[in-house]
Amino acid sequence: MPDKKVTGMYKKSSNTLVVFSKKLLLLLTFLSVFVANTFAGGGIEEKRSGMPMTGQVNTAVSNALLNNTVSIVDYTTYFEPSTQQNKTIKNIISFGLIEESNKFITQDFTATIELQIEYGHSAAALNTLSPNQTFTIDYKKADGAKFNALQYFILNNAEYVRVTLISINAPTVGTLNTKDILFVKNEMQITRFVELPAVVPGPTLFNAIAPPDPIPDHLTINWVWPVNTGNNATQLEWAWVETETESEYYTGGVVNTDLIFKNSTRVDLPYGKINYEVPLLYDGAGKLYYRIRAVNVKENGNRSDGPWNEGTAYAFNGHNNNLNWQSTTSFAEEGKRKSVIQYFDGSLRGRQTVTKDNSTNTVVTAESFYDAQGRPAIQILPTPTISNIIAYQANLNLFNGQTINQDPGEIFDMQPVATPNSLTPGLQTSSGTSNYYSQSNAAANTGANKNIPDAEGYPYTVTRYTPDATGRVLAQSGVGFAHRMESKHETKYYYGGASQEELDGLFGTEVGFFSHYSKNMVKDANGQMSISYTDMHGRTIATALAGDEPPALQALDKNNPASYPNQAGTPITRNLLDNATNNVKGTSIESINSLLVPAQTNYEFRYELNPETLQLPACDGNTPATICYDCLYDLEIAITNESGETEPIVRKITNVSLNPDDNCNTPIPPYVDLTPTLPTTIIGNTVSFTTSLQIGSYSVRKTLTISEASLQKYKTLYMSKA
Repeated sequence: MPDKKVTGMYKKSSNTLVVFSKKLLLLLTFLSVFVANTFAGGGIEEKRSGMPMTGQVNTAVSNALLNNTVSIVDYTTYFEPSTQQNKTIKNIISFGLIEESNKFITQDFTATIELQIEYGHSAAALNTLSPNQTFTIDYKKADGAKFNALQYFILNNAEYVRVTLISINAPTVGTLNTKDILFVKNEMQITRFVELPAVVPGPTLFNAIAPPDPIPDHLTINWVWPVNTGNNATQLEWAWVETETESEYYTGGVVNTDLIFKNSTRVDLPYGKINYEVPLLYDGAGKLYYRIRAVNVKENGNRSDGPWNEGTAYAFNGHNNNLNWQSTTSFAEEGKRKSVIQYFDGSLRGRQTVTKDNSTNTVVTAESFYDAQGRPAIQILPTPTISNIIAYQANLNLFNGQTINQDPGEIFDMQPVATPNSLTPGLQTSSGTSNYYSQSNAAANTGANKNIPDAEGYPYTVTRYTPDATGRVLAQSGVGFAHRMESKHETKYYYGGASQEELDGLFGTEVGFFSHYSKNMVKDANGQMSISYTDMHGRTIATALAGDEPPALQALDKNNPASYPNQAGTPITRNLLDNATNNVKGTSIESINSLLVPAQTNYEFRYELNPETLQLPACDGNTPATICYDCLYDLEIAITNESGETEPIVRKITNVSLNPDDNCNTPIPPYVDLTPTLPTTIIGNTVSFTTSLQIGSYSVRKTLTISEASLQKYKTLYMSKA
């Protein structure tokens, strides 16, 4: 009977089975011993404890931690089934610190205890371990310090163990007698290996119970196995049959359950479990058929299955037949499961997602609101609901000022996207998610609920989209008042195209043509700007931080050439006109380019007109002998913030020409600036201006249009002289 003194933890692995169902338009026994049963692969694991010893004594559950106190655990006093083939026993004697104690420990300390351990197959035939076993634990108060809170000693296959406290050395620190936070425990872990008998007795089934709700979400099935069944697990099986298809399962006018259970769901449940809640998430009227059988799972994974009991039916009218929904139920080991159901509106947009697990029976609901164009705009945090029944919760979340059954879009989506300080209102704290994440929560000061943050009416995120019908995200808020939309802590997204000059600077000649790449910019909740370059497959080829440093952060010393050589900023000249962007539209030539601005900066725009002139010989006798045909043009340069946050910057120039008349030698006439209030420099045939651009994504559009009056003038000239 080997023994050892160790410190450790136990862990058990698990398997998972997932089952889908959808509709779219469509005993703890207490004497002086504590007992618990679990399933251990191949056997039934039981935990039995003798009366523990503690410093603070509750005579109902513990003995005093004093000299000569005894704790006994005796296997022979417990029932042994006739189907038992073998067993293993692990005896654990432990000394440790009651870490969940509410006593305040003011100092480090070390405690030592001496125990006499006697073991054997009965009280009449005991062996005594020699010498006595000494256990030592300690406690260290410093943050992060390691200390030994538990020490234990292990024996194997002892059916009777008696532990006697010989001596204890536990100091008093401050006003605390450390005995009050110490314990000694004498445990026996038994694994029974049983076999199913030749004739397996059937279970006793009780009436299935559904919760008293108009539309129950589960059916509780109860059973009891006879004592000598020989099973270490139970298998439960169920299948759903719709009313209109039930006749397909009849044989000779009687329901043939063998046909029904060919398409079923099964769960293996641990020994000792005598009930299970089957989810009732089915569409339309029908019947739920269920049955159980005894199972014996061997340690090597092989199993013996007993016969099924006769199938039982439960009639059910269906879950929320007037709503569109889809449900998913996921299963884990020992029958654990989680059901998730999503409710949809008439356009099949998800409105509410409801989740429930069978471990805590807590129902958690999340909700989505949509803008006037049907895009998901408001995502409300999941929150536990008062009811523990899965159902659609109408008017669960209401904005301040919103009435019952009013479209929430009328509250948050009635302003243009670029309206300054266009805040979405807070949610009413009287109910729903905002109530849970607020001081109005009735359980806010109870237990772990003390850690629930106060969202101050904003337990949701907002998504806003670019005003260009592309569906691209413009900005996303966080949750809570401090991260609401327009708090300057939302995340903003900017979209643009890469320039050849930037790509060449990054990659040289290895990158290819700029039109094959895009450039995007993101401003995070801290105000930090980042830039990414992606190829036509959406793969990121380069990233960088950009813009000004956030005020709360220390900037890199990028101007120090010793630390960051070759990082001095230099102006970049970018050509916005080329054959790919300069397009002819009727009598106009138009060019549109994107420009991303990561920080407020001055940008100089320069436009130069160098058109060819048409020179034809004049008719005999006309002067000059060569006629120049060069129309007058209207020039417009518009710089527009694509999010609409600022007014467009527009320059309009007219009388743009190289020749005012038909004489090729006449000097270039002055251009006429139609926006004189804006500073524009015109020298010869070059127009330039400087403007300060705020952070954002801009569209730069140049439009050069032939003047209609000029066109008619040259038409007349041609007819008279050419």
